[in-house]
Amino acid sequence: TLSGFDHNNPLRKMGHVMVAIRDLPVGHVLTRMDIALKSPGDVGVPPNRIAEYLGRKLSVALVENEPLPEMKWYE
Repeated sequence: TLSGFDHNNPLRKMGHVMVAIRDLPVGHVLTRMDIALKSPGDVGVPPNRIAEYLGRKLSVALVENEPLPEMKWYE
């Protein structure tokens, strides 16, 4: 068997998640230039949800290279 390979969900290990390119403060309006994709995508928001994040004002600070969390937004 392959060490560390999840045989029950192989696509999860091959997926990507969105991460902050740099530290971003509360109140920052998120743009495509603020987001990078990282693999493996075990934890975090997948890139197919990017439209939910772009143009929104952050209600929490984001830390560089950490996966974007599920968010509650400032309007």
